[in-house]
Amino acid sequence: MKNTYEEKLQKMIQCETISEVGQSDLRKFREFHKTVYELFPKLFAAAEVKDYDGSLLIKWSGKTDKKPLLFMSHHDVVEADGEWEHEPFGGEISDGKIWGRGTLDTKGNLFCMLQAAEELAETGFKPESDIYFESSCNEETTGEGARAIAEDLEKRGIRFEYVLDEGTGIISEVSYDERCGSLKSPKKMTASIAIGEKGVTELEFVARSEGGHASRPPKNTPLVRLGRFMADVEEHLDEIFPKEMNEITGECQQTTIAFTVCEASKSRNVIPTAAKLIVSMRSSHHQTVEKSIKSIADFAAEYDIETNILFHGMTSPLADINSPAYKKICSEIREHFEGSNTVPTIMSGATDACYMTCLSDCVLRFTPIVCTEEQRKAVHANDENIYVESLLKGVTFYKRLFQQGA
Repeated sequence: MKNTYEEKLQKMIQCETISEVGQSDLRKFREFHKTVYELFPKLFAAAEVKDYDGSLLIKWSGKTDKKPLLFMSHHDVVEADGEWEHEPFGGEISDGKIWGRGTLDTKGNLFCMLQAAEELAETGFKPESDIYFESSCNEETTGEGARAIAEDLEKRGIRFEYVLDEGTGIISEVSYDERCGSLKSPKKMTASIAIGEKGVTELEFVARSEGGHASRPPKNTPLVRLGRFMADVEEHLDEIFPKEMNEITGECQQTTIAFTVCEASKSRNVIPTAAKLIVSMRSSHHQTVEKSIKSIADFAAEYDIETNILFHGMTSPLADINSPAYKKICSEIREHFEGSNTVPTIMSGATDACYMTCLSDCVLRFTPIVCTEEQRKAVHANDENIYVESLLKGVTFYKRLFQQGA
C-alpha cells in the first residue's frame, strides 16, 4: 500500500537532522538519505545521485540539451529547544496540520518537489531538459554543502535556465474547516518571490583592558564600552545603516544587526582583559556587505573597540524581473494558486541559493506552500507546522514546472 502525502512527510520529519557547526558525524543525514530513497524509488531509479559529505545533488536526465533547471531545498534543521505542544520530531497530525521541526523549513518543500518527480517518473515521463535537485545538510550552519556543489557545477561548465530555492511562500489567512476537513482560503493571497537576499555577515567586536581585581574597578571597562556601543548602535541605527527604497521591489531596505553572543571574564571577581561580542549582520543591497562592515567598524572604533570578521558573506545579485524565467514562474503561480498576487521581494534571511548565482542569471526563492503569518513565525520557533492539504498544491505546482521544462 502506498504512503499518503502526509505519511511520507511524517517519515521525513521523524528523521532528526539538526545541523551543528563543526559536525563531522554524518550518520543521521545518511539515515535521512536512506529514508528518501525508500519514499521516492522511481525518481532515484531514474536519477544519478552524488553525495557531497551529506549534501545531495540529484540529476534527472532530460531528452534534450536545453539549459537545465535547478530546484533546491535543504534537509537539515535547527535545534528544537523550548516547550513544544507537539513533539518536534514526531510528525504528529492534528487539526488538519502536520507538526514538527522542518515542516516548513524546509522538508515540506523538499517533499513536494521529490513527490512531483516521483509521480512523473512512475509514468515513464522524461523531462525536456535535465532537472537537478540540490539538498544540503548544513544550510542552517555553514552552507558548505551548497558551496561545494556550486563550485563543482561551475567547474563542469553547467549553467541553469533558472534556480528555485526556498522562499517566503504564499501568505494567506487560511482556516481549517473541521466539519468538511478542508482549508478555506480568502480570494486574495500574496506570493512573494525573492529575487535576491541580504548578505549575511558575522562580526566579532573586542574591547580590551589591563584587567584587574573586581574590588578595584576602573571606569570604562570592556563590558561597559560594549554596553554603550550596543545601546548607541540601536540609537543611531539609521545613521550607521541608512534606509533606502529599492527601485525594483518598492521595499524600504536597511542593513540590520543583531547582538547574539557575549563573552567576558570566566571569574566573577575578575575584570576581563577582553570582552567579546558576536553579531549577525544582514546587509542591504544599496549599502552592500563591504560598506556595511566599514560603517559599523568605524562606529566601533569610537568606543576603542576592534572589529574582526568571522564570516564575510556576500551581496547576491538581483534576478531580472523582466527575464522569461521570472515571468514564467509568476505566471505559473498566478494560474495555479487562484487569487494570488505575485510580488518581487528581497529575503532578509539567508539561503543556499546565494552560492548558485555563479550558475544562473535567474536565481529565485519561492516555496509553493500556502501558510499563515502565524505559521511563518513558527519557523525556527516552537510548534512549526503546515497544513496537510497544502502539500497537494505544492506537488502539482512542481509537476507543472517539470513538465514545461526550460
